[in-house]
Amino acid sequence: MNMDMKHLTGLLICLLTVSFHSSSIAQVYKSTDDQGNVTFSDTPAANANKIELPQANRVKAIKVPPMLEVITEKAEDYVVRISSPAHDSVIANGLVGFKVTTNISPALNREHQLRLTIDGEVHSSGRGSFNVSSINRGPHTLQVTLIDDKGTALAESAVVTVFAYRPSSSGRK
Repeated sequence: MNMDMKHLTGLLICLLTVSFHSSSIAQVYKSTDDQGNVTFSDTPAANANKIELPQANRVKAIKVPPMLEVITEKAEDYVVRISSPAHDSVIANGLVGFKVTTNISPALNREHQLRLTIDGEVHSSGRGSFNVSSINRGPHTLQVTLIDDKGTALAESAVVTVFAYRPSSSGRK
């Protein structure tokens, strides 16, 4: 009977959440037989009770503004590179800070900034090099993106993977 109640509850939920395109909602009746089985129907039985369903929830669709043109601003002319650390290099002690240095060509405009992401998460923004105070043990991806004053990405570096170690705290030698 517990499973039947779950099915009946699910049916009731489905009936209550269905939205109709017309303003009128079909009538639903609930009846219980001698064995305690509950039945929902659109046809009234002898001992059926009328179920009052709430009006269907309707929300007007929002108007989506037209897409803005992407300002390329000669994005193909910019070259962004991570000069240090090198791809597949090892950070010997992830508890000690390290520096990420970049090389950008042509030089940055006043409005431009660089954004460093570590493992896909924004770490910091700046104009040349970045200080990373510490990093967890294991592999990590670094990437630098050149952005304009509106936050539009103009160019990005190749992804550089580094591997960080951490000294053991177990006291073993």
